[in-house]
Amino acid sequence: MKNLLLIFTFVLVSTSAFSQLNRYAEAIKDFDSDGYEIIKKYAIKEWGSDHEMVVYRINNQCEAIYDIMNKFQSKHTNILYRSIQMWSYDGYLKKNQDIFENETTAIELAQMLRFYVDWETVEYEYDNQVDAKGSY
Repeated sequence: MKNLLLIFTFVLVSTSAFSQLNRYAEAIKDFDSDGYEIIKKYAIKEWGSDHEMVVYRINNQCEAIYDIMNKFQSKHTNILYRSIQMWSYDGYLKKNQDIFENETTAIELAQMLRFYVDWETVEYEYDNQVDAKGSY
């Protein structure tokens, strides 16, 4: 009985953790509702009415943005630019290129939230390319 209660508690806690926006998503939602709506729109497009997965996706996208900003080094600007190009949402490659080339002055939250990209895969690509660049 004790084990069953422990398992139930674990499931309840882990499920509720995915049902709420994390601190990154909340911060982005408060900071720039338009930028947040871009992220939310694509999470809904991907997961539809699976609300728990929509929240999970929003959380991961928002955290990835903060991670990229924290680890970004200007000597890797071209790597970030190529990663954004590679992982632009369908139909937004040209728009993202224009934003990066003509409007982006710094890698900061307000600038990052203008792009239509999959931030998790941008971060993954950026990390892999930076690591590879430093290995030869």
